[in-house]
Parts: sequence; structure tokens; C-alpha cells
Amino acid sequence: MTNQPLTDEVADRIERTYDALERAIASDEAKRATARKEARADFLDAFGRRRNANGVVVDVHGRDRGTAQTRTKLRPDTLVLLLNRGPERGLSQEQYDAAHLIRTAVRIIVGGMGLKACSMERMGGGGRSDGETETQWAIRVQEDYNAWVDAMAERAVAAKRARRDSRAWQTGPVMDIVVDGMTCNEVEGARCMRNGSAAAALRDALDLYLDVRRSRKRA
Repeated sequence: MTNQPLTDEVADRIERTYDALERAIASDEAKRATARKEARADFLDAFGRRRNANGVVVDVHGRDRGTAQTRTKLRPDTLVLLLNRGPERGLSQEQYDAAHLIRTAVRIIVGGMGLKACSMERMGGGGRSDGETETQWAIRVQEDYNAWVDAMAERAVAAKRARRDSRAWQTGPVMDIVVDGMTCNEVEGARCMRNGSAAAALRDALDLYLDVRRSRKRA
């Protein structure tokens, strides 16, 4: 079926929706940054930078490195860096695509878009099935995400019962990387995780997401 061109009214409505979404994402990022500020205030990264008492990134001489939004724009996407490392140390292509689907679901939910004007070409992630509308696709992405969160919680509970470290199945570190754009080293420092454990936990979480998504497709 041939795609019909959007009318000016619809295009304008979509653009306003994305503007509202970007504002909502920025607001949510500010809230997350505030919650992490105290834990990360004294954290030093590999480049000799730290966060001062106000949560601002400065170098060892105290020079301001800019806001979180500025830093996000200036540095490359953490997911791209992990993809470039390959599946052993970073992510496979399939895991990378799964991360983008999770990111898309969070942006839809946080932005309050519901089922309106969700463009997967702009948001990233997997494509639609034959005959599937963008609204149906948005519903499926959110439902896959919710099912994955439930599966992660079940794994975390099982790990606690077996007296194993349950942090590998917590969604927090995954969201830090996938949604907030933190590096694995930053996540490990902020959450007191072992060196190298953040990337491994991310891979396990994304593999679980893929398993959940496949099982839902077969159902």
C-alpha cells in the first residue's frame, strides 16, 4: 500500500507532539540527575572529571563542563560505542536494536504520547509487521517493555531467594545506559558495581528482552 503524504495540519500536530515529548524527556532527565547527584558528587571518571556538590561536571581544576543536556549532545551515544566494541565486550546488532526498542518505549511512556503520532523512523527501534499501523506498533512496543520489566523483576526475586547478587536483573543500571546515556564505567561507579559488570548485566537484560519479545510474538 502506498504511503499517503501528511496534510499540513497533521504534520504540525506531530511536530507539536514531539516538542512536548522532548520537554518531558528533559524534565525527566533533570529529576533523574537530582536523584543521583549525592551518590555521584565525588565520582571521578577516567578523564579526571568529577561532579561538584551541585551535580555539575567539572575537571580537576573546577572548570564547568556544561549541563547534562550539553554533554549528551557533545558525546557519542553510549549504545553506538558498545555496538562498535562487538558482542564480546559490547553489544551485538540484535542487542543494540533491543536497547533502542526499550529506549523508544520509555520515551513514549514518559512523554505521555499514548498512542498518538509515534514515528519509529524518528524514535528508532524495530520495524512494523506487515499491515501493522504505527499506533499498533506503539502499543506492541509498550507491551513488550512492560512484559520485560516484569520478567526482570521475577529474575531479581529468584536471585535474592538463591542468595545471589540481584543487581544483574535490576532495570536501574539498564535505564542509566539506555535512556540516560551514561557509560558503563559511570554506572559501575554510581551503583558500586564491579568493573565490567555493567556491560555484562546490560547484555543479559537485552537478551531477556529479546526472549520475551519472541515469546510474545509466538503467543
